[in-house]
Amino acid sequence: TEDGNTIANATLSINGDKFDRSVSFTIRADKPGLHHYVITAPAADGEANTVNNRRDVFVEVIDEQKHILIAGLAPHPDIKAIKEALAGLDNYKITVRVNNDFPSLPDDYDILVLHQLPGQGYSGNTTIMRSNKPTWIILGRGTDNAALGSLDKPVASNITPGALRNVFAAYNPTFNSFNLPQNIRAVVDKFPPIAIPGGKIQLVPGAQALFVDKGSDVPLWALRQGRKPTAIIAGDGLWRWRMYEYKNFGNTNTIDECIRQTMSFLSTDNTGKPFSVTLPKYIWSDQEAISFNAYLRNANGEAINEPEVKVSIRDSSGNEMPYTFERSGNAYQLNIGIRAGGTYAYTAHAVYNGNTYTSSGNFVVETIPLELMETGADYAMLYSLAEYNNGAFFPSSKLSLVYDSIATNDNIKPIIETSIETVPLIDRKWFFLLILLFAVAEWLLRKYWLAQ
Repeated sequence: TEDGNTIANATLSINGDKFDRSVSFTIRADKPGLHHYVITAPAADGEANTVNNRRDVFVEVIDEQKHILIAGLAPHPDIKAIKEALAGLDNYKITVRVNNDFPSLPDDYDILVLHQLPGQGYSGNTTIMRSNKPTWIILGRGTDNAALGSLDKPVASNITPGALRNVFAAYNPTFNSFNLPQNIRAVVDKFPPIAIPGGKIQLVPGAQALFVDKGSDVPLWALRQGRKPTAIIAGDGLWRWRMYEYKNFGNTNTIDECIRQTMSFLSTDNTGKPFSVTLPKYIWSDQEAISFNAYLRNANGEAINEPEVKVSIRDSSGNEMPYTFERSGNAYQLNIGIRAGGTYAYTAHAVYNGNTYTSSGNFVVETIPLELMETGADYAMLYSLAEYNNGAFFPSSKLSLVYDSIATNDNIKPIIETSIETVPLIDRKWFFLLILLFAVAEWLLRKYWLAQ
């Protein structure tokens, strides 16, 4: 159902206690925006848990996708890392072209990602390099220094071709172009080094560094706003960062969020609306902190943030919550924290030069009670948890193996601990009372015997 109207249904015949079947529905997306669909199954007689008889599904119908061209000098795992980080975001359509197989004109694309381009020995069409589209440049061993100097980018560089050096990344705490996960510092500390070209690399005016070299302030990941937003990574190795985050934290959420936020930064419409509010995504879980970015531009297309920007957020019950954006660099940002499940609408406004600008939209927070959705024992999950925490998993039929597992585990051994503590006798009150008792008894006995 949608908005209480039944739009599709199916009849199933359940022929046993254990029943499994997939049912698919095709629904026409007649209008853009967020659609809330409710999938329900009637409760059976005597059914104790009916929570998993309902599933709320939110689908975002995109009226306009951003078409991203990832152009690489050659196939590279960094390209796959970017694609995987953006996977599942329907507002992006990604095309990958490598080995000089590039389109003659980039007009069909909204954002360009140039991996090791312009490259040494590159002989293809150079129109893509001179495009005025938002561009993300990723340097590498094959980058051509002479051609790179002519590109619009957030850094000024004079690199030495072929001379690479390994550097460790450090999070720049003054970076404020957009919000990032709170644990980003801990995650970045686990990143392996990346290879950046030798030579001089420094920020240009108006640019901000997300990551810098831990041993210096050389920008490794930088961004700059303007009529043409640009970003740059001074070396290749995104794929290693994703692998190490997964190795140490069991997921790639932080580096993926950096990639998504950078793409959102580049996606901002700088040619039309003077005021815009964007979210990294529009469907959140009830365990995620929700963030907003806002951009205001003057008549020259330059980002400014002198005026105050306010936003009103309304939940599905009609309750409104006012907020004020924080100034961040030459833009604005806002983090409203974790929200309860439901559909939310926001309207932001700013007053500049006597004109009032507004930007509105919607987002959804999903609530998924995992324990009630799946009430059966997940043995594969139990096994994975045991392995992850250096434990072991035994079904009831193999309980006899528990003793053998403990006996052969070098980390589980009998331990005898000895502790010696010296305590002054004066601290033993019972000892003082005992001596006093003996002294009184002696005195009384002497009195008694002398009186005989």
